[in-house]
Amino acid sequence: MVILHVTYRLLEDNAKEYIEALEASGIPQLCRDEEGNIRYDYFLSSDRADEVLLVELWKDKEAFELHKQMEHFKRLGEFKERFVKDTDIRRFTAETLNV
Repeated sequence: MVILHVTYRLLEDNAKEYIEALEASGIPQLCRDEEGNIRYDYFLSSDRADEVLLVELWKDKEAFELHKQMEHFKRLGEFKERFVKDTDIRRFTAETLNV
């Protein structure tokens, strides 16, 4: 499993507007609908209006690599140009247990 914690620091205190613009574009849902996606969720900080956390879980490395080739993934750059000052990406891997 591939796990990503993506922290976006925005140009302004407009985290809610950023998420609303993304959701209106349909990109997050397209990501959620991809084969191998387990989770794709945005979270607002309770005390930082200029920060958004995206948590992504992918079944395996192959699913994540395919995700990066999708046209809707490439369109994310448009939103980053408008809203994002910098991005911090933390990538983890985990084995799943069949319990």
